[in-house]
Amino acid sequence: MIDIHNHIIYGVDDGSRSLDESLSMIKLYIEAGFTEIIATSHFDRSRYMVDAQEIRQKVAIINDELAKVGIDFKVHPGHEIQVEIDMLKKIREGSLLRLNDSRYVLCELPFGSKPNFLKDLVYQIQLEGYVPIIAHAERYSYVESDIDWLVDFIKMGALIQINYSSIKSHYETTKTLLERNMVHIIATDAHQSEWRNPYIVDYKEKILGLIGQDKFDKLARLNPGLVISDKYIDSEYDNVVKKEKEEKSSIFNFWRRK
Repeated sequence: MIDIHNHIIYGVDDGSRSLDESLSMIKLYIEAGFTEIIATSHFDRSRYMVDAQEIRQKVAIINDELAKVGIDFKVHPGHEIQVEIDMLKKIREGSLLRLNDSRYVLCELPFGSKPNFLKDLVYQIQLEGYVPIIAHAERYSYVESDIDWLVDFIKMGALIQINYSSIKSHYETTKTLLERNMVHIIATDAHQSEWRNPYIVDYKEKILGLIGQDKFDKLARLNPGLVISDKYIDSEYDNVVKKEKEEKSSIFNFWRRK
């Protein structure tokens, strides 16, 4: 499996606290069946604005440590970017990282209120040739209350990522998104070696029970691999199970039911 969302870079945000902890997290990743990951430290003006160069430097350090002991595991650089109006300029400049320098951009949304500028931002991102991935979509309160809010973004070509652990913490929303074919990638969003760690085997089994092996492989292996190799991923809007429109109540409907 391949993970495209985690906080394994040490000493920069609410993720790993040391190089040793990052290496401990990698052991858990390997035990869970992962072979490579993209490290996505936060860039969020209200919390952590992790420098792109520091991410690249610490990715190199982690990979060097793995090579020294012969561990076949690869870490790539990235950012989890809290959406803001001028983020595109920072992506162009390289101060915000795309996922493994690919066309894909991991976007975190506000948790409590809808970002009303998001459609314009997604459009502008795509004009530049980039593809937005909406991080842990199932965790936003407005998605929980109205899953169909995501449909227009999928139609635009945006991709949806959910967390493995949300099959427990946000079960109904996660289950519905999976069943309606509104998920493109599953990720760990791992933070530390104990709290929110990358050993997601139990969650994986629950998800497998819902969607089966083939679909799971697509969301956990194939699509994340396409991100790393910078290859096209179809949002598959036509495969989304659309919500049935309720028939408007009228006197004519009353007589039809008779």
